Amino acid sequence: LFREVVRSTLVARIEAAEQEAGTIPGTAAEQLERFMREWWTFLKLKTSGAIYRLVIGELHRFPDLAEFYAKEVVQRALTLLSGFVRRGVDSGEFRRVDPLTTARIMSSMFISHALWCSKREVFRNLTIGSDDQIIADLLDFIQHSLRPTTPPTATQAAARTAQQSQ
Repeated sequence: LFREVVRSTLVARIEAAEQEAGTIPGTAAEQLERFMREWWTFLKLKTSGAIYRLVIGELHRFPDLAEFYAKEVVQRALTLLSGFVRRGVDSGEFRRVDPLTTARIMSSMFISHALWCSKREVFRNLTIGSDDQIIADLLDFIQHSLRPTTPPTATQAAARTAQQSQ
């Protein structure tokens, strides 16, 4: 039952995002923001919150389900997210970071905030502001943390221009 629920919700959303990833227009930052906004909306669904709470609280008791979840959800989601980051690094739009580590950190921030927001009555001090304000704060943090410390090279600037025109 757990596998089917995960496949019909989380895996289905990841598959759709994987198919869309190559077709999203704009810069790497714009693509990343669009993906993160869509993911935030998905994370805020009651079904998503219930699954994440189950994963956090119970999955350690079922090693085969934990392995399934790690492979089908965590690994695929981080690969997808790190692809957006890698494109930004390659184009010079983002500073040099390890894309997988960055994806892992961004993922944990979004999941934690979504879980806190799903139980605002418990996490009053952590969920000040509307969902729109929280996603804006998260995106602002990500954008500033990825901002390059030096201007892009001519090659990177040309790559960014080509990417924007697609």
